[in-house]
Amino acid sequence: MNITRRSSAWRDSIEQTGTVCDPCGEGRMPCVDSDDIAAVAAVTLTQPGHEGNGYILSGPEALTTREQVEILADVLQKPISLVEITPHEHAEASLAHGLPRQMGPVIENLYTMFRTGRAGVLTHDVRNVTGRPPGTFRAWCERNAAALRK
Repeated sequence: MNITRRSSAWRDSIEQTGTVCDPCGEGRMPCVDSDDIAAVAAVTLTQPGHEGNGYILSGPEALTTREQVEILADVLQKPISLVEITPHEHAEASLAHGLPRQMGPVIENLYTMFRTGRAGVLTHDVRNVTGRPPGTFRAWCERNAAALRK
């Protein structure tokens, strides 16, 4: 899961209510730093040998949402509570915020997969492509703390 997208989506809720609502339960997610995505893109677009290859990008750790929220609370130095919702509730909320109706079952199935832990796959593709290790969720939070406080 792209760290920037996920954590930025939480920003308003954290600021307004001190909570994060999430349907992933104890499923682990391999958070990937947006800088790593950009670095892989830059290499694959500017250096030969990547034609026809597909890469699965992940960070170095698979974290539960609870672990992510704990790290974020520590970095921001403020209490943040996790409110667990079901994948169905998340899909319904997404529809209420303008997601096309046909996407509801897709979102529910996706978050059901996340919740059961079937998305916690770690890869070495960031290191293999860029020559450097992927960034951690904590490092991303520390680097982006100011933006997450807004």
